Amino acid sequence: MLAAALAIATGVAYAQVRDHEYLNYDDDLYVVENPNLALGLSPAGLRWAFSAPDDGDGLHIPVTWLSYLVDAQLWGLSPGAVLLANVGYHTAAGLLLFLALSSATGASGRSAFATAVFLLHPIHAESVAWASERKDVVCALFWNASLLAWVAYARRPTLARYLAVALGCALALAAKPMAVTLPAVLLLLDYWPLGRLGVGTRLEAAALRRALVEKLPLAALSAATAWIAVRAQHADGTMRSLEMIPLATRLGNASLSYLAYLRNALWPVDLRIFYAYRDEPGVAGLVAALALVALTLAVVALARRLPYLTVGWLWYLGTLLPVIGLVQVGQQAMADRYAYLPLVGIGIAAAWGLHALAERHGARVALAPAGLVLALGMTLATRAEVRHWRDGVTLFEHALRADPGEPTLRGNLGIALLRRGEIERGVRELAGAFGLRGEGEAARAQVANLLADRAEAELRQQRSLSALLLLRAALAITPDAAPLHDRLGRALFLQARYPEALVHFERAGLADEALANLHARAAEECRRRGQDACASDQLRQAIAAAARAAELERRRGREGRAREIESRRRDWLRDAERDPGGRDATVERSPNDGVPPR
Repeated sequence: MLAAALAIATGVAYAQVRDHEYLNYDDDLYVVENPNLALGLSPAGLRWAFSAPDDGDGLHIPVTWLSYLVDAQLWGLSPGAVLLANVGYHTAAGLLLFLALSSATGASGRSAFATAVFLLHPIHAESVAWASERKDVVCALFWNASLLAWVAYARRPTLARYLAVALGCALALAAKPMAVTLPAVLLLLDYWPLGRLGVGTRLEAAALRRALVEKLPLAALSAATAWIAVRAQHADGTMRSLEMIPLATRLGNASLSYLAYLRNALWPVDLRIFYAYRDEPGVAGLVAALALVALTLAVVALARRLPYLTVGWLWYLGTLLPVIGLVQVGQQAMADRYAYLPLVGIGIAAAWGLHALAERHGARVALAPAGLVLALGMTLATRAEVRHWRDGVTLFEHALRADPGEPTLRGNLGIALLRRGEIERGVRELAGAFGLRGEGEAARAQVANLLADRAEAELRQQRSLSALLLLRAALAITPDAAPLHDRLGRALFLQARYPEALVHFERAGLADEALANLHARAAEECRRRGQDACASDQLRQAIAAAARAAELERRRGREGRAREIESRRRDWLRDAERDPGGRDATVERSPNDGVPPR
């Protein structure tokens, strides 16, 4: 009954996502402009999921990629379908958490309240109502499955049960490396409520040593995942060095963020997708650090009397540690999505703490009604928060009301407006984000040129997808700019999206000979993927472009060059005649084949 009520409340809070759109903030990278998702659960799709280098932030997340492939295979990649799948994963993760807590403690009411905090708190809207945060909900699903498996193992240790825990841990790590703290959380559960570290809450050295040894294989998995993630983020250039952000600044920001997450949990207003980094935490950071140390010492001192408070607080501190900013990745000071699993610890401390308080004051009868009121309040608050995630314009306008003028938010609002077709407003927001002055055509030209320059820098770093998004925005402002079409064609070509690239190369006025070579290469790619109709169409276009190129060379008096082009054209004609679908054809490449120079 309680599980069903929790699932229904979650559905009520998030049902509206079926009408939402993709956002211009990572959704392009993960879903919209990701051609690999079209492979579905084919052998090629599975190979891609496990071989994809990273997600753009240096994270290796094959299980999350698999979940997107499942979407593509079963119900398609419309935003509503993908987001409803997020809700499904989130709900399933919550029900597993409820089963784990109620099985470990025998307290179904308190377990339901802690689960309600996980499922219904508005701070978690970011993890559920944002398609790109699929990794959060999939990671939580396997994290909570591991908790449930660990409770079963603790009651009757067997190899099969331990392997179930290890599998859950591995899948959670492969969904999102933030799960590296799972072995430590299992150790906390051994202390309370499982009582495996001694008699009651009294620690015994032998029991603690045995529990630590049990966690070593899981800790090895976590350590390997952390090492891979750090190496990848360092290689991607997303990790900030100590020269850029000194250790004292990081410690101050981390301390302030720990307290800010608690504030957002207790009073979830002005939640937003981006929190700007605090360059000088100063005295506030020092005070926050001292408060955290004092609070932690007090909670640890109460461990024997209030073990749930100690476990909940240490759960919160420990699971946030990988993303608290001591190792700084990106430009944000904090992110609501980072609190997705850590706030389970606060939910546990609150559920058992409020129950103990009510019993002490003879108010146990009021617990159920109070819990229902709080759950209802969280459901309504989450419904209101989810509305802000309807589309990019709504999301970034809401965020800017909380942090007016923030450049990252203004820039993303500008991109969202361009996509909606509100060019003047979009240019104005982007100009403000870039600190540009000017109006009208001058502002349009400045913004388009700056976007194009940034795209060119991304192309030089082989970041073709980021370049593609910037170029689409620039073309929304100046749709007939041939150089922009040329750059967009190169970005698409780097992604092996040849037919799309050729459309833009043609609009850029590319010479027919280069177009012929590119069409032929596109035919090869289509044939390799088993897309016979595409291969045939591209081969026909290569033949037509080669004919035009040969005729132009003859008019210029370059008969030798014309014969070379005609030779290639005849080869392509033979390929097309031998196999109209192009399955067995081989397209000979010209020495000049490839992306033409700028």
